[in-house]
This record gives sequence, C-alpha cells and structure tokens, in this order.
Amino acid sequence: MMRTVAKAKTYGFSIKKGFNISNINIKTGIDGYIRNWRADNIVMNNDNKGMIPNVYINNIGAFLQLRKNLNKNMITAGIRYDISYSKADKNTLGTANKTLYDEYYLNNYDLSKTDTYFSGFFKYEYRPTKKLSLFSGIGRTVRVPDPQERYIALRKPMTNPDWIGNPNLKPPKNTELDIGAKYISKNLKFETTAFYSYVNDYIYLTKITATKQATSYQNIDAKFYGFDFSATYNIKDFYFVEFGGACQIGEKTSGQDKDIAEIPPFKLRASIGFDDTQKFARLDVIHAFKQTKVDSTLNEQETPEWTTVNIKAGYKYKNFSLVSGIDNLFNQTYYTHLSYLRDPFSTGMKVPEPGRFIYISVASRF
Repeated sequence: MMRTVAKAKTYGFSIKKGFNISNINIKTGIDGYIRNWRADNIVMNNDNKGMIPNVYINNIGAFLQLRKNLNKNMITAGIRYDISYSKADKNTLGTANKTLYDEYYLNNYDLSKTDTYFSGFFKYEYRPTKKLSLFSGIGRTVRVPDPQERYIALRKPMTNPDWIGNPNLKPPKNTELDIGAKYISKNLKFETTAFYSYVNDYIYLTKITATKQATSYQNIDAKFYGFDFSATYNIKDFYFVEFGGACQIGEKTSGQDKDIAEIPPFKLRASIGFDDTQKFARLDVIHAFKQTKVDSTLNEQETPEWTTVNIKAGYKYKNFSLVSGIDNLFNQTYYTHLSYLRDPFSTGMKVPEPGRFIYISVASRF
C-alpha cells in the first residue's frame, strides 16, 4: 500500500511602473513570493512523513526593461536581480526517512541555502515590410532548484532504490540564442524559430550509493538546440489547412552517453478544416518519429514512431455550443516518449496512450 498527502501554499506580490523617456519605453518593478510545500508518504510499513519536508522558498527580485522603436526596427532589453532563500525542516521527517540525508551525504549538506543571481535578455526585431518580421535574441535565465530536487526524502521498502534530493544543488543557468521569422498576409500565416541553449549546472538524475542505491540529482553542463514552425493557409472562404512541427535535441557535454533523457522526438502535425465562427470541423494527423536518442545510463528506452488521426466538429447558437469528436480514430496502440516514468513511483514499463476516444460536450454561457 502507498499513500501520499501533499499540501502547497503560495503568497506573492508585484509592484510595477511604466514610463517613457526620449521615446524609450521603460518598465521597472519588484516582485516576490513565499512558497511552501509539504508531502507525507507511507509505502507499505515505511513512515515517510516529510517526503517533502515542509520546504519554504522565499524570493524577492527587481527588474528593469527598456524598449525602443526605430522605424522598421525594435530593440528590447532587460535585466533582473533575484535573492532566493530555500529551507527544509528536518524535524518533519518520519521514522523511515529521518536519517536519509545523513546516510547519503554524511555531514556534507545544509538544509538551508541562499541563492543570488542576475538574469537578462536582448532582442532585436526587424520589419522590412508590414507582412514580414525577423528577430534574434539572446538571454540568460536562472532558476532555483525545486523542493523535490533539493529536499525530497523517500525510503523505499526492501531493495528498491531510495529517492533522495541533493541539498547541495546549484541553480541552473541557461544562456540561449534564438532567431526567428513571422509572415502574415491575407491568406497565409507562417512562423518559425530556431534556438541554441547552453545550460550550466543543469539538474539531472543520477544514482548514488550508501547502504543501498538511491536516485538523486546532480549538476551537469548540457546543451539543447532545435527548431519549430507552423503555417496556416486559408484555401477559400472558411476552409483552411495547417502544418507544423517541432524538433529538439539535448546533449550532455561530458560522460559516455551524451544523450539527455526525456527529450521528445521530432513531431509533425497536419490539419484541414472549416470554421465560419458558428460551426467548425477539422481533421488532424499527428506523426511522431522514432526516438533513438535516449540515455542508457538511466535505462531509458527507445520509442517507436507513431501516427494518429483525430476529428472534431462543433456548432454554436447564441449562448449554447455543441462539440463532438473522436481522438485516435483508428484505435492505434502507441506510446509517447515522455510516458517513461521516472522514480520514485515508476512501474518499470511504459504506459500506452488511450485508444479510440469518443466525446460530446454541451456548454451554455449566461
């Protein structure tokens, strides 16, 4: 038997001010939050109270953003500074997980941590015509490790691996370059973006050993790159076709297996439909290619390619609407790559997506 009771609370504030100086639009402000998580767990006879041990993350930040229009050009830039304080309460741990941190980290850990960091961005947009917009940008973002990554403490029964956070994790720092284009005319809308991202101290799953093995987290350096695109063309009157896709690749900068786990494969979507604002109908074909870039060190498995067809139609009359559809029209058996279930509650097998699913919904607005 397994049971988990979880609670979360968030309090926050934001103060913003906008003004103009010499045709430069300026926005500045401060914001902050207090977030609290606690989860108590029982696995068989293991008392894992404080699986998330009453964690508080407090944050306050200040930001400044500038925007300047120059005829066909627009420049936007911003900078932000944050201070975050994270703390877990060891006294909330249960009888089973009370000594987990000591077993795996000995005395080399601290359940409270203060992180300070800068982030910012610069974006340039060029509009050669009213229909076409080109842009490029570079930015740096930082995030605080979440309560699970730093502080989770779960004692598994028998020889099953424990799950323990890493209180010594550093915040991941992502530096990303983006380029893209957008074209909008009477009958055609097209958008595309490509990106390259380098992440220092990326938080990633790892295995550590004490009295037995456990799943935990580590900081590594990683890079991600890819692209996406979407196009919509109005054929005639209210008929249209759509086509789009997305591809992402993630790689570690060190290690024997350089593939990052849980990266979705290249995916395409094609649609045809009708929409006159009162009634609509559409058919979608979705194809995901085989995912062969998997992390063997985490026992991640390849996922076969798959194709599904969905249909949907609806009608609106005054305040009422009727929508009906069928997902997975041909009842295909398939798995999405992200159906891989990580610890601590994994079943060791992939879970298939639903088969043919028929639905009808009726709604009314007053």
